[in-house]
Amino acid sequence: MNEELTWLVNLANIATVFTGIAVLFAVVPYFQGRRQRMQDANNWYVERYWQLQDRKTPSKDADGTVRVIVPFEVKYAELRLCEDELDARADGRVTNDSWELWSKSILALRTDSDANEIIAATSTDELVRLRAYLADEEDPIRMGAWSRFWRGL
Repeated sequence: MNEELTWLVNLANIATVFTGIAVLFAVVPYFQGRRQRMQDANNWYVERYWQLQDRKTPSKDADGTVRVIVPFEVKYAELRLCEDELDARADGRVTNDSWELWSKSILALRTDSDANEIIAATSTDELVRLRAYLADEEDPIRMGAWSRFWRGL
């Protein structure tokens, strides 16, 4: 190989390395930004949850038993929050880690008699995903593994 050709091959290799580095610098912020957006969305639901918890009224009976009074509007708002979380999961806006925690909390409603009474008394065109999830425990998200990866789930 002559000297000019060797020089061109080396230049092409250097250009390839620089291109790879440039792509890496372009892709890393994309993934970081995506992750931050997902965390912000998840935090919004957590903030709503704690706002509802703050509206509950704890009291202590004469025998020392602590009771928590949950107004109807707070209990209904909790059910709406669960419905919203299920909607967000179905749309691919809830990470797998968050869903692992939230799904257990949503399923705990099965043993909450007040919640079940409200669900039964609510119109069937409301709390649709919540009813379905409590019945079959099926993750509402409908996308493949690659789509979940690219969305940062």
